[in-house]
Amino acid sequence: MPEVVLIRVPPGWQAQTEGYYLNAEALSNLTAAAKTYRLERDEWIKAFDDLFNESELFRVTIEAQLADLRGQLQRERDAWQRDIKRARSPGFGVFAGVGVTPSGGIEPVAGVGVVWRVF
Repeated sequence: MPEVVLIRVPPGWQAQTEGYYLNAEALSNLTAAAKTYRLERDEWIKAFDDLFNESELFRVTIEAQLADLRGQLQRERDAWQRDIKRARSPGFGVFAGVGVTPSGGIEPVAGVGVVWRVF
């Protein structure tokens, strides 16, 4: 690997201002390294942005699916509540069976009336 040579130049000697200067080969190497690191940095930034966008899309998709699932569960619960209320509300019914008379006899009975569900 070529050696990087930094030359300190005092004011008034081959330069208008004081500072550190590179020879041509060192400047070329330093410029090539800077370009390489910049390209690598840009690739890492692009890869990170791609992963971030992918994860953001996944998050939005999952949130939409969860919202849909919650809505389905709520509609199912509402349907169950309606069915339970309907099953426990009074209604009209026809019934037939065997009855006992006050004198102790057994007779067939039939009728129509209001019925409630007890259990």
